[in-house]
Amino acid sequence: MTQQRGQTRYRVVREIDLDADNPEAAALAARRLQLDPAAQVGALRVTDELGAAWSVDLDDSACPAAPTAQEGGSDG
Repeated sequence: MTQQRGQTRYRVVREIDLDADNPEAAALAARRLQLDPAAQVGALRVTDELGAAWSVDLDDSACPAAPTAQEGGSDG
């Protein structure tokens, strides 16, 4: 992806715990969840290029972005 001027680069990670017979089956099950519009997204771990990190829960509108322990809860 090309970074636009003035934008910050973020790494977004979604972790999914699945039971499967092998790694390929687990990856396919995760992909099915990604493509299912009815599936809950859950919390995503978002890290900026300076290493600040947040947990963003897209299924919880009351608290969409909370700092992670890595960020240490600082304001800046």
